[in-house]
Amino acid sequence: DVYDGDNSLYKNTRTNRYLLVINKSAQTAETFNKVCNILSEYGHLEKTVPASEYFFEKHFDLISEKKALQSLALVSQP
Repeated sequence: DVYDGDNSLYKNTRTNRYLLVINKSAQTAETFNKVCNILSEYGHLEKTVPASEYFFEKHFDLISEKKALQSLALVSQP
């Protein structure tokens, strides 16, 4: 319920790794930082460049576009 920015989930089928791309969007810096801190408990930060997401789109499987975290949150609710 805290984060409503754009985020997409990709899978690198060669390495079987998932990549979650999150964007600050209209979130405050405080909210975005909070989300990043929560996510760091489950994964690690990878430095990217602005073109990284375009690379992911071309070379990885798109699992969920624009609202990946929101979709996963709905699935995990009882």
